[in-house]
Amino acid sequence: MLTIVLQSSFDESLNLIQKTAEKAECFEIRLDTFEDLTKEQAKTLFKELAPFKTILTCRKASQGGMFEGSFEKRWELIKPYLSLEPTFVDFEYDTPDDHLKRLNEEFPKTKLILSYHDFDKTDSDLSSLTKRVLLSKNADAYKLATMANHAEDALRMFALVRSLSEDFLFTGICMGEKGELTRILAPVFGSTFNYVIDKESSEESAPGQLDISDLIDIYRYRSLNKATKVFALLGNPVAQSPSRITHNKVFRDLNENAVYLKIKLENDELSSFVNCAKKLPFHGFSVTVPFKQDVGALCKSLDDRANKIKAVNTLYKRQGEFLGSNTDGIGAIKALEASTKLEGKTVIVLGAGGSARAIVYTLLSAGAKVIIINRTASKAQALASELGCTGVGFDDFSHDQVKSPDVIINTTTVGMNDEMSTPLRGECISNRAVVMDIVASPKETKLLKLAKEKGCSVVYGYEMFVYQAVEQFILFLDQELDRQSIGKSIKDAYDSL
Repeated sequence: MLTIVLQSSFDESLNLIQKTAEKAECFEIRLDTFEDLTKEQAKTLFKELAPFKTILTCRKASQGGMFEGSFEKRWELIKPYLSLEPTFVDFEYDTPDDHLKRLNEEFPKTKLILSYHDFDKTDSDLSSLTKRVLLSKNADAYKLATMANHAEDALRMFALVRSLSEDFLFTGICMGEKGELTRILAPVFGSTFNYVIDKESSEESAPGQLDISDLIDIYRYRSLNKATKVFALLGNPVAQSPSRITHNKVFRDLNENAVYLKIKLENDELSSFVNCAKKLPFHGFSVTVPFKQDVGALCKSLDDRANKIKAVNTLYKRQGEFLGSNTDGIGAIKALEASTKLEGKTVIVLGAGGSARAIVYTLLSAGAKVIIINRTASKAQALASELGCTGVGFDDFSHDQVKSPDVIINTTTVGMNDEMSTPLRGECISNRAVVMDIVASPKETKLLKLAKEKGCSVVYGYEMFVYQAVEQFILFLDQELDRQSIGKSIKDAYDSL
């Protein structure tokens, strides 16, 4: 249930209820955060909340709340509000049994949520922790919230809740940025409550809470269920990628029971995350920097293209295992060929990473002459030697070597997070070249602005993004799709950003 947390003041809470009434399914009243909430004001709130499920909570400080005092003092504080018959009351795991018994005897219509919070870590044995601190006591529902310090923490929480959700009303949340997927995917693994905010008018009551409108509008939250197929972008950085908007629109247009999200991973998280994901309803990944050359080792097999390129940008599941492919080169070539023929043309490729490998390989297959330029000359030379072209470092490059390249392609991330940065100065750009930047967001990077000022034709990164994504969808869904229709869906979504 999408649950809005009410806190701070009566007036703010009333406004928030009215603003989110069409989106929320449940409201939690956090008594410990109110400076002053009279019983008459509480009655007004509960009257407004009559159509909804409600949770009454007075969270103690040691579990992330603001209440300081004994259990007895808290019981006396919360008791008058329990008479208003909230659907649930949330008590911590260590609440004395006599208080829980009192609740059952005096307020039998209110159900008990027993909760446990760890704001520092996610325990290494979540199953044992849950049995010890929560399931050992009788309650109507259980809530486990822990801090995710590693991407795999969220997957372990995912697996735990999925195993318990058939037998219990169980909520499992990983807090923090690395735990966001437990909030987006709550219906997929059967988590009962999902605590959200309205970003325009409320603040987080715990780290990592998401905006209710984003969940509904972008991720189609209300249509997600245990049969939903999960896809994601893996990389670092991922913030600039438009894929959560574009790809979820495609799934919507196809009426596909699937969802797509972005997951930021550190270098040491890739292997454990992918291996853990095999056992969960993840059916494919888009892979971006810096993992394209490493992720292939985690696949059961690679197709011919990925094997030759030695870089993978697409993982897709078959019979419980991930297979690897690369659609970057196809995407780049199709985007370029809308502006120029490539056979016999001289192409400068900036960068020597995973994207460069795919693009250079495909350019050479199309009959182009390729020169790789990279900040580290040895990497450019090594890649060039492997693929059969020329490689130089930026310090060694001059236009005496290539007086008038036909095409310039930036495959680096320069310009992605800083719109004033460019991998190539304006004076180094030939005015007759077609210039492409594979950075999809921002749409017009500094490099492309300089190229347009020189009178060059430009190819935007989103054009490659569209073409390569179309090929990914065919692999993800294991079916032939109307490429033109899928491409239009992606472009329409991108244009709406």
